[in-house]
Amino acid sequence: MQKITLIGGAPVSGKTTMSRNIAKTEGGVELSSDSIRSWMKQLVNPDNYPGLFYSDGMTAEEFYQRYNTPQAVVDGEIAEGIQVEKGILSLLQTSITWEHLILEGIAITPEFMSKVITLYPDSKVETIVLVDMNIQSISDRISSRGLWGPLDTYPSNIIPKEVEWVILYNQWFTEQAKKFDLKIKYS
Repeated sequence: MQKITLIGGAPVSGKTTMSRNIAKTEGGVELSSDSIRSWMKQLVNPDNYPGLFYSDGMTAEEFYQRYNTPQAVVDGEIAEGIQVEKGILSLLQTSITWEHLILEGIAITPEFMSKVITLYPDSKVETIVLVDMNIQSISDRISSRGLWGPLDTYPSNIIPKEVEWVILYNQWFTEQAKKFDLKIKYS
């Protein structure tokens, strides 16, 4: 593996779009932490990875009743991301080689980026922390596509709750990027 591009940020910050653009212009294998999470859920014991399954089996209404504050949702997403990191590290430790691997997702945190830089000193590791602090932009994107799932699969009164925790998660990514001395790209 010669180059690893890590793209992290809150939902709807543009991670997937950026990943696809990099893959198109520079070449490389593009992989989402969402895919790794899905694979892990099929392979691991939920008792050993409780954070990975924190929202399983719930409707949007049940989820937001249980995790009724933006901070509770962000905490759950961070805990899930820590579990997903284990799967990403396992993948990186395999004998599979890529000239350029592009990993994107909310599980790609600044702390995880720093860990990868340390663990892979012989690889060129590029880090991109995407942050969007424009409340209207976040609201427009969630309102047009949904976050929990497609818009027609859950009530629209959930959208303001999604906007709230996405804003808080952007703030968290900003603080973490500063803590680990990583540059922020504002979308």
